[in-house]
Amino acid sequence: MTQYLRSVHHPNAKAFSHVPRQIPQLTWSTVNNTTDCGIFTMRHMETFMGGNIRDFKTGFKSESLAQDNQLSRLRVIYLCKILNSDYNLLKDSILHQVAEFQKLTASNRNQLLKDVATRIHARLIEFG
Repeated sequence: MTQYLRSVHHPNAKAFSHVPRQIPQLTWSTVNNTTDCGIFTMRHMETFMGGNIRDFKTGFKSESLAQDNQLSRLRVIYLCKILNSDYNLLKDSILHQVAEFQKLTASNRNQLLKDVATRIHARLIEFG
């Protein structure tokens, strides 16, 4: 942070250079999850209101299946917010595609979802 403040010639850059960096021990910290840092960051920005870090409440469970479920739910929530944002230049196209998808029969939707899941899995293996 100090480097950034110096780079923009912030008047308090020097004062911050003397503040020791602290990495808090959070009850929801993970050891095995290396992919959801963006979800954690967004939730932290959403819920941190300043004050003592001990009073910081994100609602996250400790690392577990319950936390995985929370992260999955937040992924969907944040995805919907991003896709529906007026800043998303492709919003109208996406909404049109959703409307077309909803017109499909249930079996066609299910088959399309299976095909997509297969393609995603193949890409993950390829680009892993």
